[in-house]
Amino acid sequence: MNEVIWDGKDEAGHDMSNGIYLIRIESKDVNVIRKVMKIR
Repeated sequence: MNEVIWDGKDEAGHDMSNGIYLIRIESKDVNVIRKVMKIR
């Protein structure tokens, strides 16, 4: 895995508020949780 891009929107397409989020990335070979910060 080289890059993951998040557009800052939820599953319904609405903009998420600024804050700290935990993201989970799952694939056949990878299962990780990372903390990300949305500031705009």
